Amino acid sequence: MKETNPAPGAPAPAAAGEEAVSPRDVLLAPRFLVVTLATFAFWMSVFAHTPLIPLYLEGLGYRESVIGVVFGSGAVAALAARLALGWMIDRYGERLFLLAGGLLWVVTAPVIPSTENLPAITAVWLVKGAGLAIFTTAAGGWAGKYGPDSLRGQTMSYFGAANFAAAVLSPALAVAVAESSSYLVAFLATGATAALACCAALV
Repeated sequence: MKETNPAPGAPAPAAAGEEAVSPRDVLLAPRFLVVTLATFAFWMSVFAHTPLIPLYLEGLGYRESVIGVVFGSGAVAALAARLALGWMIDRYGERLFLLAGGLLWVVTAPVIPSTENLPAITAVWLVKGAGLAIFTTAAGGWAGKYGPDSLRGQTMSYFGAANFAAAVLSPALAVAVAESSSYLVAFLATGATAALACCAALV
């Protein structure tokens, strides 16, 4: 018998033994909404640092090359943590790691604007890089549980939209806060959004 593909926009057929679920059902599932909104809040914190770190370091007189090395160090930490953590998340569950990753961004929020010491700033950024990997890996694994196999792509596209929405909003807001108040207030605001992200682990 010839297979037929569903029309564009139509719900994908459910797998054998799997109850049919519409994209709307996935999008409005309470736990999926929680983890997606938490991820949005977390990425708001992350993307705020995209302008804040370079501007803060530039204001301290550091050269562009130094700023680039500091910023890139966070990616190294994120890469190492992401590769190391997968089995731990599978074993102990996503909730613990959502909380741990978010808390790393909360507790480090006031440190960078409170020091001019480059090694200290770099160390904090390394910790934040690890926290980024911990939170996002756990969140992605958790979000993937809420869609059936037949809607896995749509589930992850809804979830991934949180990242891009934060990328649109956060950098400009962060700069506006820093200019209207101070770097300390702007960095503390990133801690507040990371704290909101931690709430997903408590639901």
